[in-house]
Amino acid sequence: VGGRFNGLIDFDPGDDHEQIHELSSAQGDAFLVTAFGPPLGIDRWWATVGDERLVATVTMRIPTGDTYFIDVNIDGVANTWDLTDGATILINGHRTADEDLLGLGIFDLGRLEAGVSTFRIDAFEVPDTGVVEGITFRLRTDDGIVEDATLETLFIADFPSGFASDTTFTINTGAEDPVDVDEAGLVALFSPTLHFSTGEDYAVPFEINNFLADLEARNKDVMFVDAQGDSKDWLDLSVYADMPNGFTDENTTSAIYGSVLVCHEQHTNCTAGEDIAISYYWFMPRSNWGEKGGFNTHEGDWEGVAAFLRKEADGSWRPRGMALAQHVSLFGAGGGVFSPSWPLYGQSGTHATIYVGLGGHASYAKADTNTIFTPAGFRDEVHDGKISVTAVNTPALGRVVSSDGPSRFLAYPGTWGNPNLSLSLGDEGPSGPAFQATNASGSDRGFRWLQPWRWANGLERVIHTDDDGASDAQENGAPNGGDGNNDGILDSLQSTVVSFASLAGGAYGTLVASAGEVRGLSFFPATTPDPEIETPLGYFDYEVTALNNGEAITVTYLLDGVATNDFYIEQNGQWVPFRYDGETGAIVNGTMITVHYVDGGRGDADGIVNGVILDPGLPVVDPFPWHNRENRYDANNDGFTAPLDALVIINRLNDGEGGLLPVFGPLVTPNRKFYDVNGDGQMVPLDVLLIINELNRVVTGEGEGVIGAFWVAPFVSVPQTDGHRPTTTSVDEVMADYITPAVPVDLVTVLARERTEPSVVEQDDLLPQVFDDVLAELCSL
Repeated sequence: VGGRFNGLIDFDPGDDHEQIHELSSAQGDAFLVTAFGPPLGIDRWWATVGDERLVATVTMRIPTGDTYFIDVNIDGVANTWDLTDGATILINGHRTADEDLLGLGIFDLGRLEAGVSTFRIDAFEVPDTGVVEGITFRLRTDDGIVEDATLETLFIADFPSGFASDTTFTINTGAEDPVDVDEAGLVALFSPTLHFSTGEDYAVPFEINNFLADLEARNKDVMFVDAQGDSKDWLDLSVYADMPNGFTDENTTSAIYGSVLVCHEQHTNCTAGEDIAISYYWFMPRSNWGEKGGFNTHEGDWEGVAAFLRKEADGSWRPRGMALAQHVSLFGAGGGVFSPSWPLYGQSGTHATIYVGLGGHASYAKADTNTIFTPAGFRDEVHDGKISVTAVNTPALGRVVSSDGPSRFLAYPGTWGNPNLSLSLGDEGPSGPAFQATNASGSDRGFRWLQPWRWANGLERVIHTDDDGASDAQENGAPNGGDGNNDGILDSLQSTVVSFASLAGGAYGTLVASAGEVRGLSFFPATTPDPEIETPLGYFDYEVTALNNGEAITVTYLLDGVATNDFYIEQNGQWVPFRYDGETGAIVNGTMITVHYVDGGRGDADGIVNGVILDPGLPVVDPFPWHNRENRYDANNDGFTAPLDALVIINRLNDGEGGLLPVFGPLVTPNRKFYDVNGDGQMVPLDVLLIINELNRVVTGEGEGVIGAFWVAPFVSVPQTDGHRPTTTSVDEVMADYITPAVPVDLVTVLARERTEPSVVEQDDLLPQVFDDVLAELCSL
């Protein structure tokens, strides 16, 4: 080699990760080989809010020798990220591009030879608030954009944590003595406990670095997670699609990551320096809700919750609530948020119990099944919580500006999984925690990471003045100027009162607890096993806390313009009537329902004497409210079938109250009776005959025999033969269907005696003619 020279050599032009080398010689008889280039891509795309500028080096492949321009295009109209005035580009470390004279972000690079070139851009202005924006670098020639010479990335200006690394936080939960913790201890203290559902294939949150090592061992490229910065890159996770043995915390290293952020001046819905958000994230390599009866499936799944604390007057921090990412809409990138107050349902100490949706992995506060509307119709997401994850690492994640070491994956702007798995809706792999969008369009990238307090306010579920589950704005819209129970005090200021816009066309309702504090009210669509029964308000899910152990309370529902006539509770996964028995149960009177509870008693969903009453309650409209759906022959509602049931109806007929029965009114009362045996909405002699026939049938099995045994022991239990009314309507048809072959003389004798000598009926002034009518029907057969 002779003479002076400089040159570039790409030792492997086909490999985007190969190092580029510079060859130089000053003497003509020797040369120096120096590695200087990064992989194709960009070396930095993140900065801290408050930094003055960001200098980034872009490395691109030059296809042929030509004169080139580079177009630096910032997405959107806001241009929160921008080039500084007088920004320069240093080409291959040797010469500077011509200035961007028109201010369009287009620089003249001059002639470039085929190979790889680097462009050091000095500099970008760092935004003064947290934001993620797309920036595209395109090579152009005079003939237009150069094919395959474009780099798309996501620039993020992240908030600093807001505290020094050696800060000690004093945590006061109110339940135990205050405890002092550092950042790692704070993350561990409030990390959630995950409960997955039966049939879950990925029942563990994956520790990322072990996961990436495993992925690389399966011959998948993961190098660009650490570098390159191309937002169009994606991890190929197809090898995790069919894992017959599944993943649990017994065979997989687990981790739930937490990042602590103190509220800054640029944040909303919090007070600077007075509020803390701990954003928790966990990862599974696949979301297969579509394979579990849901709608969509995609590779990769980042899920999570956020915990919120507020500084007290003494400088300690007290937990206030959490926000849970849920599937309210159908897209993996979208969804909703539910923000219950502290403590959460079923919470263990400082660790909230999170029920993870089957396949889709959304976070829920209770074991249940949620119905979600999708383009394919309604789909269920089960979260039964029967698989617990017990041993989980909880590393402090830090912020993107500290994304080196174990948390360097935070800065990866690509997608964790195929961005277009099946050419269908909701099949895209997600972005990582710092770049996630909360809407399907992706227009709010980084929103949850950068603005956790605003994210928690989604769907009007805010951190409330009275912590009852309804926002102040919603409660202030209640009747009487926000005073739904008309006690002269705004409902938004009372922890025992909560007003809400219901599912019934937005009609308002108000809940009033006689003691304690109402927490976490929400309501969801619901159906009963009987399609005849309507549920216009859905079911109400809430809890009453701050009670004395074993305390008895009432919860009154005031329903503005929405009348109901019965009240159900959930038992063993089924909705069943919750009727007042003198101690617990519901008394329903049209638009007002008064529900009696005892902590740990009937109707308290947790069944534990613990000062907390959990109540999933369901007001309903039964078109035949006088028909006993549990045992149609039990007219007096004492749990048994006996002659007294027939005589209860005879009494009402005697009072001239037969005929069509009202649908609404004071129906569910402590002494409720059921006069409509066949469920036709009327009270007529036919209803008496049906009871008499049932008593006769049970005694003999054939409609013959002595019924006097029932008279001697009228509280013998008779099992229900079916739960619905017969199809016949006339007395003759009913008698033909139900009395075979004849009514025994003993029964006639008994009724005749009661005609003149009433003994067990409720009233003594029985009209003999009523008995005569019944006896005539019986004796005419």
